[in-house]
Amino acid sequence: MLVDSVASSHHGARRATQDIDIVGDSTFTSLDAFLGSMQGDDVHFDADVAQDEFKRHGQFNVIDGSTAWKVDVIFRKPRAFKTPSLRNVSKTGPYGHGGTMLDPKAVLSMYQKAGLMSDDPAAVGTTEVWVATFAETHIDAVVQFLQTPEPTP
Repeated sequence: MLVDSVASSHHGARRATQDIDIVGDSTFTSLDAFLGSMQGDDVHFDADVAQDEFKRHGQFNVIDGSTAWKVDVIFRKPRAFKTPSLRNVSKTGPYGHGGTMLDPKAVLSMYQKAGLMSDDPAAVGTTEVWVATFAETHIDAVVQFLQTPEPTP
């Protein structure tokens, strides 16, 4: 299964992060075949790491040095996908890829401006201008929701 920026671009939300994420339900045979197809002078990966990550259902990278593209190969877990809970998320900062936003309001305010501009010192990676924007009233409502205390059992 192809996921992340390449998949979203295929579905009409153009963005590029110079990586391709592949989630797969592989076998040792298909992993060896994949690694064999990735051989090249400027292609970098560690076959031992790939096999170890396969065993623990983790992930590894293949990097093409000539183009600077990276493939993240993610092995499917032997369980159903579970979206993380939002409970107590307001207490788990900092947020963002580089940990540059200290609280949920900062994250939502960044989206309100359609992302950080590339010259912003807090910007890490590619600016993604496709994100949805929020009105100020929506930001306050979402922050209040995220700060709602966890119910006592």
